[in-house]
Amino acid sequence: MKDYTKWASNLVLTLLVTLMPSMTHAATIDLTPDTPEQITATQIVRLSLIDLRYIEEPDANDYMITEAILSLASELEPENLDFLNRRIQAAVVSEDQNRLLDLTRQLLRLQPDNTIAALRLISARIAKLQTAELRMAAYERFLGTAGQRLPASIRSRLALDAALLSREMGNDDIFASYLEQSLILDQTNKDAALLSATTIATLSDDPITRLESLDMLLLADPLDPNVHFSIARELSANGAFKNAQRFFDNGIFLYRAAEKPLDEQTTIGSLVLNWYNNGPASTAKKLTDDLFVQRLSATKLIEDLRKTGRSTEGTKTAEETRLPMPLERILMLTAESQEDPELLNLSMTDYVGSIDEIARRLSDPTRDGAALTSNEIFARVWKMTIDLQTLRFWLNVQTDAVEQTWKTVRMPEDARVKLFPLLPAWQAMRFGDANEAIKLFTAHLGKDTMARIGLALALEKAGRTDDAVEQLMTHAREHPRSLIGAWSYWKANRLLGLTDGSTSALLPLSDNSAQLEAMADRIPSWIDDMVQSPMSFVSLNIEPLAREFGTLDRIQMAVRLTNISQIPLGVGPDRPINSRLLFAPRLEIHSSKIDSNALPEPALLNQRLVLKPNQSVLYTIWPNAGRTGQIMEKNAGFLSRISWRVLQGYLISTEMRTFRSGPGCLTLDTGLVIKRPLPQIKLDFAQLVSLIDTAPEDQLPQLVATARVLITNSILTDENTLEVESRRRAIAQACAKRYPSVDKLMRAMMVAMLPHSNEFVAMTSFDNATRQERDPFVLPLVLITRITDANDPLLTTALDLGDDRVSRVANGVQARLAAGNKVYAMLGLGSQNNLPEFDLEKTDPMFDLPPTELDENGSLVPEGSP
Repeated sequence: MKDYTKWASNLVLTLLVTLMPSMTHAATIDLTPDTPEQITATQIVRLSLIDLRYIEEPDANDYMITEAILSLASELEPENLDFLNRRIQAAVVSEDQNRLLDLTRQLLRLQPDNTIAALRLISARIAKLQTAELRMAAYERFLGTAGQRLPASIRSRLALDAALLSREMGNDDIFASYLEQSLILDQTNKDAALLSATTIATLSDDPITRLESLDMLLLADPLDPNVHFSIARELSANGAFKNAQRFFDNGIFLYRAAEKPLDEQTTIGSLVLNWYNNGPASTAKKLTDDLFVQRLSATKLIEDLRKTGRSTEGTKTAEETRLPMPLERILMLTAESQEDPELLNLSMTDYVGSIDEIARRLSDPTRDGAALTSNEIFARVWKMTIDLQTLRFWLNVQTDAVEQTWKTVRMPEDARVKLFPLLPAWQAMRFGDANEAIKLFTAHLGKDTMARIGLALALEKAGRTDDAVEQLMTHAREHPRSLIGAWSYWKANRLLGLTDGSTSALLPLSDNSAQLEAMADRIPSWIDDMVQSPMSFVSLNIEPLAREFGTLDRIQMAVRLTNISQIPLGVGPDRPINSRLLFAPRLEIHSSKIDSNALPEPALLNQRLVLKPNQSVLYTIWPNAGRTGQIMEKNAGFLSRISWRVLQGYLISTEMRTFRSGPGCLTLDTGLVIKRPLPQIKLDFAQLVSLIDTAPEDQLPQLVATARVLITNSILTDENTLEVESRRRAIAQACAKRYPSVDKLMRAMMVAMLPHSNEFVAMTSFDNATRQERDPFVLPLVLITRITDANDPLLTTALDLGDDRVSRVANGVQARLAAGNKVYAMLGLGSQNNLPEFDLEKTDPMFDLPPTELDENGSLVPEGSP
């Protein structure tokens, strides 16, 4: 079953909708102050986010509550796309299909060209059809003349679905036809390109055809390291080593940019390709240079320890510092290939030292040997011994130590041969008759990889050079990407005297080598530029819509993404133009930096799917919707200055435990934004209390915000603790007195804005007033901010109202409290000490959501379902 939200990240979008004014004018817009409806909506959204983020592991029930609370904000601002998109994301996780589709319809009415929304609705409609035949007929209609008005990106996705359904029905020809149609409609459809490449790899042995399919996949996503590695593997398997290294290096660069660890095989693969292209001396130099740096560091560390009087026990000396054994084997083989006996002997000595060190650890019951049986220890030691003896025979180095090693492991000769069947052949080749060795190695062909290598060496010793070359080239062609394959290839060319000049004079590994190199040469170099520099293909501009905002106004940022590459590029969380942004604040309040308290705010630019060359798309972002905005309002008695470092495709740096931009992503800084302090903070205390009781309702938000500052931030008063508590009670009582007389908008604002009595006991009178609330718009806010007991009678009262939204919130609150969750109503708004730590290992639950997935009945499939 296809994952439509994820697929939507691959679509081509040909019609762009302008969401906001041109960036040229962004900084000169004169924003009017937010209305009471907007202020209340702001408080409701912030409350919903903080409430959700208090839950350590939010589940479907928590997201259901979040969506219900966010729906209150949508009622106040029906055309607010930010609110609607947050609700859609919450509906996805809460697994409420009907609500998800209803919200998607609302989004599509506001954004008729939103192809994500359109695709979701079409896919859900098709999925509800009961039989495969009916679904196939629906695909045919959408992909025929009736669907011509649909954007090509949507039709491409539908064609891919039709292809998959055809394959399930056993119609391979129709499968191929629809898959081809999907690729023609949208070259950035990575899922279609991947399916095509996978199918071709399964069915075709032709490397030309396979490379063509990988080229198509590369155009669909030029920044996928696995695509670069796949191209490198296809090229190297057929001897196109120059471009194989090009794409292998691209893959490594992208892996490192994402801080993904390179495994041993990737490191070896890089060295092998370097050998093919630059010869064994170049590869040996890379390894010896690395070893030199490591030993220099070891020497310096010991010197520093001794200078400071610290113990050097357990610290490796330069002599004890060695390459990992797999890399040491490479060094030995390159040393033999360039006929450097001194380097070969030194490398073998280090290799033996590494084996001895491992053997000592295995025999030590306090170290590695503690968890192993004697048989397991013997098996490991014996395997290392066979590898060591094989290398000695193969490379003809330190062969005089062979017999001593057998004595060390105390293995009689008949037992040696039983565990090491090639031993007689190697002994005959190095110490006896070459023809006997040829016979013995030939008997083991197909049973042991090293038999062909030994046979080639025996043939060389017997003077049969051409036969030796044939065996070596056979092995190289069968194992072109392996270390032994590289050695065999170089050895064959050395026997023919072809290794003294340019590597271009070497034997071709396959008949397709030259053609594949030519094909890869035609892959444009700007693909490599994209890998190395995001500025070569994407432009990201961010500016505040104004430089100064009122205390309770939403800060808004204009974000422009532009594709400056030469091909269409996908826009999405895992696409070349990464749509995930992190706004990391730099906050200063009253000349004090409080960056450590302000938290980053993630954003997902999920309206657009693909940008054509030189196309831009504009978004409006609210970068302090959560904790940072709360801190600013809590300190609204002072002037705030804030700017953001914006990280595209943000990742967590494992070393520094900080955020950074991802591969192919940009980092930039926004301009400085100022938030004015509340003018009402200058009111005399008695005057503030009086105005809360008498002021017109349209002035109440600023007065309540001032009250919140005085309640939560006692630094604004010079009074003693008793006086502060007295004033808090007076404010709470004034708010409680005014509460019943104002309309539901103002009551909702007061409930969302003011702290509760679990944080400040002085707020008890106000909390008591809110418990009399029965309005279906306001009551959900009371339930999530004032209820801490699953058996609270107000939950029963709420359920008796018969309102769907109130019932959903009441049931949800009851369930989360019964589960023992720590919630906002317990922890509060004002105390920074109560707020949870920001977990760098977790992405924000409101933005990095699991994909939408529909089953054959159009129902949501929970994440992780088969």
